[in-house]
Amino acid sequence: ILRGVEIPYQKHAPTGSESGAELDNKRKTHATLETIVKACWSTARRLIASNKENQEIFYGVKDLMISEMKSNPKLGITFIIIEVFRDNFKTIETADMDLFTTFAELMLLHKSDDASLLKYLGFFESMIETRKLGIVRPSQCKIIDALCDPALLRCPEIFTVRDPGGASASRQQYHKRLLQLFEKCCRSKNTGAQAVLQKYIPAIELMEACVTSRLN
Repeated sequence: ILRGVEIPYQKHAPTGSESGAELDNKRKTHATLETIVKACWSTARRLIASNKENQEIFYGVKDLMISEMKSNPKLGITFIIIEVFRDNFKTIETADMDLFTTFAELMLLHKSDDASLLKYLGFFESMIETRKLGIVRPSQCKIIDALCDPALLRCPEIFTVRDPGGASASRQQYHKRLLQLFEKCCRSKNTGAQAVLQKYIPAIELMEACVTSRLN
């Protein structure tokens, strides 16, 4: 499976300079190889799910996954990355800040797409806690710092915990889950994370959001 996902299918994509039979061959070759790679990633997701050994194997190719996720969303790699970290304290704890900022940047890029926002938010949700060990303290400040990037702060459609009012059901769900995520970032008496979050969001705004969203 690892060999399959590493197939350089993109090198076979038409460049625009081809014509006739050469163009037809390139299109068919690229389409065939892309289908194989997509099938390998789909299989990888099943192998990774709830399997710590396989999670750690694929953690070793996270740079490839991030690159492919950005260049070809059709491969469904976002969910595979989430599975690499789900309930695995070891891989979550060792994740570097660049990974968090990458997903924050993707949220900014797809700020008008409710489904994409929920999908990328799912990454942060998988990084904040595990079923057995609970809240992952090393992730708390990383998540806050990534989601409180100045570029996101200037986009109220992304960065607000208030009820957006008149928004679609999925957008309202996004803001409620964002608030729940921030609440988890402040658990376990992590005063450092609490202080960082309050620097970006006033305490009164957080309290009002909890009331209006009926967070419990």
